[in-house]
Amino acid sequence: MKSVFNLYHWALEYVRDGGRNDDYLDYWRNLPDPSQVTDQSFFGETAWCIYNAGMAERIVRLKWPGIKTTFCDFDPRAVVLAGPACIDQAVEK
Repeated sequence: MKSVFNLYHWALEYVRDGGRNDDYLDYWRNLPDPSQVTDQSFFGETAWCIYNAGMAERIVRLKWPGIKTTFCDFDPRAVVLAGPACIDQAVEK
C-alpha cells in the first residue's frame, strides 16, 4: 500500500510542476465510482482524451461545444442512429 501512496504523491507533484492548478487535480480526485459510469459519460471522456492527445487543450475547449453536438452529446445510440451523416459531420469539424 505504501508504494501506491508514494506513486500518488509523485504523480501529484509531477502534475503541479507542469503548471496544472488544483481545479484540474480536484477533477481527478472526484471521479465517479466505476459502477456509476454510463456509456455516454465514458464516450465523452474517451473523446476528450483522444482530442487532447492531438491538439492543445485550449483548442479542444474552444471546439468542444461543436464536438459535443456533432457526437449527439456523446449518446452512443444517437450516434449509431445518425449513421454516416454523423461521421461526415465529425470529419468536417
